[in-house]
Parts: sequence; structure tokens; C-alpha cells
Amino acid sequence: ADRAHPRLALRLEAEKPLAKGDTTLSKANAKTYARDLAQEVAARHFPGTLTLVVLNRVRRAQEVFGALQAVVQERLRRAQAVPELLLIHSHFRPAERQRCQERLQEVDQAPPPGGCIVVATQAVEAGVDISARLLFTELAPWTSLVQRFGRCNRRGEWGGHAPAQVFWVDIVGGEEHKELTLPYEAPQLAWARETLAALTEVGPRAIDGMTDPTSVPLTHVLRRRDLLDLFDTTPDLAGNDVDVSRYIRDAEDNDVQVYWREWQGDVPPADMPAPRREELCPVSLPAMREFLKNTSAYRWDGLERRWIPVRGRDPLWPGVTLLLHAKAGGYDSDLGWTGKAGQVPPVTPALEVGETPLSLPNDALDADPASLVARFIGLREHADAVAAEMERLLRSFDTLPDIPADDLRCAARWHDAGKAHEAFQNALLEGRDADDSLRAEGPWAKSDAKQRWLQYGVYDDTGRFRKRPHFRHELASALLLLQVGGSDLAAYLVAAHHGKVRMSIRSLPGEAVPPEGRRFARGIWEGDRLPALDLGAGVYTPPLHLRLTVMELGEGEDGPSWLERALRLRDRLGPFRLAWLEMLVRVADWRGTLAGVGMDREEVMGRA
Repeated sequence: ADRAHPRLALRLEAEKPLAKGDTTLSKANAKTYARDLAQEVAARHFPGTLTLVVLNRVRRAQEVFGALQAVVQERLRRAQAVPELLLIHSHFRPAERQRCQERLQEVDQAPPPGGCIVVATQAVEAGVDISARLLFTELAPWTSLVQRFGRCNRRGEWGGHAPAQVFWVDIVGGEEHKELTLPYEAPQLAWARETLAALTEVGPRAIDGMTDPTSVPLTHVLRRRDLLDLFDTTPDLAGNDVDVSRYIRDAEDNDVQVYWREWQGDVPPADMPAPRREELCPVSLPAMREFLKNTSAYRWDGLERRWIPVRGRDPLWPGVTLLLHAKAGGYDSDLGWTGKAGQVPPVTPALEVGETPLSLPNDALDADPASLVARFIGLREHADAVAAEMERLLRSFDTLPDIPADDLRCAARWHDAGKAHEAFQNALLEGRDADDSLRAEGPWAKSDAKQRWLQYGVYDDTGRFRKRPHFRHELASALLLLQVGGSDLAAYLVAAHHGKVRMSIRSLPGEAVPPEGRRFARGIWEGDRLPALDLGAGVYTPPLHLRLTVMELGEGEDGPSWLERALRLRDRLGPFRLAWLEMLVRVADWRGTLAGVGMDREEVMGRA
């Protein structure tokens, strides 16, 4: 019945005649290929319609687009009607790519008088709903070709005296000329070539059920055990996150992320805000290595809180984010990544911390920018604010079954108790006199100390607390809660509310080592003293000394290890429910912090 519906039937019965194009890519004509293909496309294009040209490599797409621009300029000199040109590929920054995609949707619905020629890569194979009258596609694996065919006469509007047409462009490569066939393998292209040569129609009915026997199955499949293992997001000893790229992209999708900023001096400042999504441009690993032969990029080391210079021979891996100075160039707003030093991209202004929730400093294992706000906020005041926000959240979910409300309330109340630690209080009060009345009014959860932290050097030259590198107040909070009898779930949610301490507790390179061989982890030393605390709502704690027995494997004097407790929670609640509970505590903390600096309710909800 679905297939008989008039609108769906129109698409399923759409005719897409197929023919081999006049242009062929080979070693012999590689230098003139872009010009030859551009002239063929321009000659066959129909004014007032959409023509789509899909190429396998970004560089070839840019070259064909440039050649088409030359054709358009020549026609303009002759006062002829010319088509609009669009270039779409994956190596644009999101802002420019979105602008092109929005214009693509506009010309698809209402083409200009001269029509539009869209030059694209695999970026249009999925998720782009357009209907071109003419389609030119380079030879590609069958599965990619089927996706490309779907962008021609997609709605079945072309036929009769105004037929659609698909042209395929052969690539004569092989083992000796792999640079022409990349990113695909010769056997895949050989089967596709043989199949296309025997076809005259590639509409849905004509190719239904056709499969490519040379297709290579996915190598990496996400099994249940893999999913559970990936719940532990603890960075490795070098501060790097687990690489999950093999599960979410094809093996040939080897892109790094690049963004541009301006700064004074040779090395970027340590407090430069992290990149926002709209700044990031994907660049292939080979292209980036070639570009770095003549310039330097910088990679942020979250463990050492410093920028590491990266040159052409230095290690690179898919997904790594690199910073370039704007004067290094390599990007054009109309062409995307070009790798040409003379093309300096417009720089997206770096926002100051506090302007938007996204303008945060580069992430570091001991970062805590949310503790630096516009005023001092007491530990009890902040605990009350976060607890109130948690109550609002719980009322929103009161119809859901099995919500561990008491554990969530406890986590909200205790999440920052560890900030009473002397190391953290000294940091919040840095630059104030010893007899400053604020010292007696603490303990504090928030401080206005951002500028003083920079002025008085609370951080050393790598951005760490001088006396306690990698200090995490939430670990102190969780240890305190366990020692006064809190539940494993509440303690876990307290420890995880910044995402820095989750499934395991361990020391890191560069930490200050306590005397007498005491245990230490994340800036916390065995025996550290916390004062008596008033956390509000009648919650008081006596002064006590922190114990780190739970960081040891097996059963200790304080019961099971932290790892065993965390694994039990993961297996009992499941990774998604446990992550959701973490999120609730984090959101309550964000909203409580913003409310504490005087934002009204509407602004708090918008910012958090």
C-alpha cells in the first residue's frame, strides 16, 4: 500500500537514464581533467535547473569548481546567462558549510534563471534532499553510486520532453595510479565500472536488489562488552581520551580538526578559550602533514595544561584538534581547506569566559573555571542553591519509575564539600591579606579570583595549582561522603559531576608526592584534614582526615575499592541510566551557580 501511494510511487518510478560522460580521468589527462569536465558540465547544463557534479576528492572538487568559475567569467564577458555555482564538501568550517547548504536548498526549490551547478563530494550522498535534473558522478563503489543516483530526479518531476540524465565519469587507475582512485580500492571500482557499462537506467526500479560482491564489511562492530568498557572515560596517563573513531567512521575517514586564532608571541596563551564547534574545519591527515612541513600547529595537552607544537613529522591521529595562527593560512571561505599559506581565513572572534556557556577554556584534568564567578559564594549558600535546583528537576521527573531521589538530593548537597580543603580555599582567596575578613567567613564554594589567579600565580607555568597539581575537589567530596556513611551511588555522582573522576581513582604524572609514603591521587593526600562543615538543611560534618583506601584494588579497611563500587553501579543501573543521573547533578550545579551570581530564572534556564 505504501508503494502505491501517488507521491511515493512517483519517486519509485522516476526515470534516470544513464550514459557514460565524454570526460575520463586518467594519468594522461590529469592536468586538464578539471577544465575538460567543467566544459562538458557547462555545455550540458540546462538554464533554470539544478545540475549536480559529485567528485571523489575534495581537491578535485575545488579544481573543477575553479574551472567552472572560469567558464562563467567567459560567458559573462559575452553577456550570456550564467548559472550560479556552489561548492560543498566536508572540509569547510560549519558556518560556511551551513551557508552553502542553505543556499542549496533554496536553489533546489527555486532555481535562478541561469540555473545552478553544484560541485560536491560524498558530503551530499546522505541527508541532502535535492532533486537535480542532471547528475555527473565520478566512478565510485556501487553503494556510493546508488546514494548519488538518489539526488537526481529525486521527486520524479523530470520526464517526457524534459528528461533527467545521469552521466558517469570513468577513472582509469589501478595499482600503479592509486592517487587517481583514492579513497577507494580498484576492485570496488572495477565491479562498478562493469555494472554501469551494462546499464542504461538507474532509477529505483532498475537497480532494486543489485549488490556489490566486492563490498568490504565493517571491521569494527560495537559489541555489548565494548559499550560497557567505553563507559569509563578516564583519560590515559598522557591525558588523552579513548579513541572511539573506529566505531563511528570508516577507516578512510582520517580527518583532524583545525581552527584559527590570533595571539601575540610565539606560543598561544594557556588561558585561550577552547574552540567552538563552528570554528572547526576537518582536514585529512595527509593534507595536514603536508601543510605542517612549512609551519607549526599547536595541540593542547590537558594533562600538562600547555600547548605542544606540532610539525610535519610529529604524531597525528584522526580526531585530534589543532590550533593554527591565522597568518598560517590554509583556508578560503568559498573553497574551504586549501592548504595554501597565502589564504588567510577570517577568524571567528574568541569569546571571553562567561559570555556564553560554550566559550570555555581548553579542557584540562585539573581545570575548574566554574569556581571563578563574579562574587564570593559560601559553601552552604551554593549547596542550598544546587539542592533547590535538584528539587525542581525531581519534580519534573516525578512520573518516572525508580528515580533514586534520595541519592540525587544527597549528591546535590555534598557535591562541593571537598572545596573546604585548604588547597582550594587558599586558591580562592589568593592575593588577599592574611587578616582579610573573608578568610574567617568561609569556607567558600565560588570566588571572584579569576584575575588574581593570573596576577598572583596560583597556577604555575603549566596552569596547575602550585602546591597540589591535578587537585580535584570532587574527589575530596566523594571520600568525605563515603567516610560519613553515604551511599555508593551518591558518592559516585559527587565524584563524577565534573566528568574528571569517574570509574577509577589514580595518581597522575606531575603530582606533588606527600611525605612518609602516603597514598595520593588527583591532588588529594592520605590524611588531608577537612574542617567541620555546615552544608545546610541540617547537614553537618565533624572535622576528619581523608582516607584513600578505596583507590587500592580489592577489599580494604573501608570496604570494596572505588573501581568495584563503580562497576557494580554501572552493571546494576546500566551505562545510560547512570550517565543520565550524572547529567542531573551537573545541570543542577550549573543552574545553582548561575542563580548564585544573580541571573533571573529565565536566563538561568537559557544559559544552563
